[in-house]
Amino acid sequence: MRRPRLRPRSLAARLTAGVLCLTAAALLAFGAAGAVLLHRSLVDDVDARLHGLAGGPPPGGDRGGDASAEDRPQPPPLPTDLRELSVDADGAVRWSVGQTEDDASGPDVSALDPAGLERAGDAPFTLPDSAGGADWRVVSSARPDGSYRLVAQSLAGVERTLERLVLIEAALGALLLAALGAGAAGLVRLQLRPLRRIERTAAAIAGGDLGERVPDADPATETGRLGAALNTMLAELAASLQERTAAAERMRRFAADASHELRTPLASVHGFAELYRQSRAAGKVAGDPAVDQWMSRIEAQADRMSSLVDDLMLLSRFDSAPDLVRVPLDLRDVAEEAVLDARARAPGTPVELDAPVPVPFTGDGDRLRRILANLLANALVHPPEGTPVRVSVGRTAAPPRPGPGAAGGPGEAGEEKGGEPEGSAGKRGEAGEAGPREEAEPEFAVVSVHDDGPGIPAADVPRVFDRFHRVEESRSRDRGGSGLGLAITAALAAAHGGYIHLDTGRGKGTTFTVVLPLP
Repeated sequence: MRRPRLRPRSLAARLTAGVLCLTAAALLAFGAAGAVLLHRSLVDDVDARLHGLAGGPPPGGDRGGDASAEDRPQPPPLPTDLRELSVDADGAVRWSVGQTEDDASGPDVSALDPAGLERAGDAPFTLPDSAGGADWRVVSSARPDGSYRLVAQSLAGVERTLERLVLIEAALGALLLAALGAGAAGLVRLQLRPLRRIERTAAAIAGGDLGERVPDADPATETGRLGAALNTMLAELAASLQERTAAAERMRRFAADASHELRTPLASVHGFAELYRQSRAAGKVAGDPAVDQWMSRIEAQADRMSSLVDDLMLLSRFDSAPDLVRVPLDLRDVAEEAVLDARARAPGTPVELDAPVPVPFTGDGDRLRRILANLLANALVHPPEGTPVRVSVGRTAAPPRPGPGAAGGPGEAGEEKGGEPEGSAGKRGEAGEAGPREEAEPEFAVVSVHDDGPGIPAADVPRVFDRFHRVEESRSRDRGGSGLGLAITAALAAAHGGYIHLDTGRGKGTTFTVVLPLP
């Protein structure tokens, strides 16, 4: 199971989320600053009120001594958020004004002492509530008899105001963020519409429509300038591709025409060489060992040239339209014939066949034999003489993937964009989410030719299937190859809808694996 991505993938979603995050942070800072400033303003109002009350006469007049119980002020008949207390020199409350019978709240002065009150002077300070309610704001003033008069006001009203402000800001902030989110999403989607057109154009071009262009490339905007630059680049690219295609077509036509035209003079060379040999046998031409050797070399080189011309004509024909005669056959029988021919060609080289079961296939028998003949010739010629060769034939649902060491038709070989053969990819990824699929995975016929030689240099692996490419080490030994064998093999495999995978390296030999899709 894949973990969900918390970060938005699309640019529009990221821009919208960024705008909302910045707006939320701004609203939070604005609300916090407003709440702090309002709290400070309300507390300042309370302090000013307390200073005004503290400057007035105490209830019952200004008595130098302790007031008697009868002279003490009586509790007010209505609840109030104001309190007035008298604290003696020992810190004990002598009397209190402002409480009702049902209201036991008031500032908790149990922790106060005369020294602390003297240090506070007339500066306001805060005390907790004796009943656990809101805090009290207190202003003290010293009396002539050594006692202190405390005037206090509850901060419950301030706290209620702040709570309401926070609730209002939260509700309005949520509504504002929702409105901004909808507006930002629509605006971003509108502004990114040119990029979506560019995306669709790029997808169309990737699909093969090289004539597609970005519409409405307005140079006054950034996306317009990007679209104009992309259109210019696409025009240059299309022109280059057309020129390349035309050059490749001219090269294929030249190869086909040259191969066709060379057949006649080569046939004449063969005819003259054969005529000389017949005349020499009939005694019409005087014998000369040097001339015999020269004519033998001419005939051998003519044979080699004829083989090269035939290969070029075959490649040209398969470039234009593969011509296959498909018939039911068994790949194991094809491999047995190729192995017998290889043993007869190189008696000193052990060639083994591993084909435990029949592998029915519908294809062109002659072309399939040519594939194996070319691969076996490559395994017999390039490694040191006597290097063991092994041919394996089988079927599998998980063939080697096409990669740098592979050749064949990408689309025809059954590989998808991810590089896996068609059907082998995509059927495993969703098994954990939606359960295993009911249909069976497709099978592939696999024919491999392995030799225990030194392997192919890594620098030559990407080009080993190119036409006329020859590995330098084999070229230095002059093995006589034209560099077309593996190119023809790859073309024949692609014509059957398959591909060839190469696995090689120093110390592990070389393995060419032909992968063909089974019906």
